[in-house]
Amino acid sequence: MKKKNIIILMLFFLFISPLASAQEGEGGIQFQFGKLNGETDYTIHGEADGGWKSELIFPLDTKFITTKYIHSLKTTTLGIKNINLSVMKNLDQENNGIMKDSDWIYSQSENKIIYSESTADLDLWSGNLELLSPSKDYNQNMSYHLKLGYKYNNYDYNVHDVVQYNYFNNTKSERSGKVLAYEVQYHIPYLGVKVKNSTQQKLNWQIDLNLAPYVEAEDVDDHILRYKESTGETDGSAIIINSVLNYNINSNLIFSLSGTYNKIDTEGYQEQYWYDGDYKGEKIKNIDHTIDLESYKIATSIKYLF
Repeated sequence: MKKKNIIILMLFFLFISPLASAQEGEGGIQFQFGKLNGETDYTIHGEADGGWKSELIFPLDTKFITTKYIHSLKTTTLGIKNINLSVMKNLDQENNGIMKDSDWIYSQSENKIIYSESTADLDLWSGNLELLSPSKDYNQNMSYHLKLGYKYNNYDYNVHDVVQYNYFNNTKSERSGKVLAYEVQYHIPYLGVKVKNSTQQKLNWQIDLNLAPYVEAEDVDDHILRYKESTGETDGSAIIINSVLNYNINSNLIFSLSGTYNKIDTEGYQEQYWYDGDYKGEKIKNIDHTIDLESYKIATSIKYLF
């Protein structure tokens, strides 16, 4: 997984460098601080008409910093006028919420057979590349850009200190220490439009609508207590909506408040492998698998144009 990420980032820079270096143009840098909430989860299940089901919900409860580089080309090249590249990293990587694990014998029943809660530590990073067309006027006060982008999300969890409830025999058990490791990554190529009012006004706004008709997700779940590693590959779609309120402090310095909503739905298959214990070496393939995400982000930022 990590080798693939490095290759993708190298391709980004190989593509951007000739465009940016060929023209001096204008640029800027932005620092954003904010709060992320939501969840990324996966579900596996048996027969669609009522077989067993298992659902794991991982929290997205963390503070983050984003650094963004903005480059405006001197002349339009290949239909591109602006290039934006940003990287986001979470600041707090411990006690990021409660991971919830639920199991059903019969998926269409509301009655769970097992339910557990554990503390989740999250290591998150995200990268985003945007290519924007020249600004086009919609009317006297509004303009828009068309966008082509690629967003990569990586969420790496360590889960510990589990409390489990077995409703079949009405028992409760607790275990301290690490019980599960989970990593999920999303690859999100998208098309979008950025609509904004006049940036000459002291107070101005913009709205971004991004649609991703094809998204890929990959995850790895290491159930440490069961010596079982589960890997999944899925695909689906996503939507990202971003709204920003800007205040122009001066011609070079801009303060912003923003809110972002992100929804991802994917389906595919999971493979399970026992690497130790009584079932060592055994595999189960082609388990129906979904990986989904829903998140909300609020942030403040300061942008310097040069």
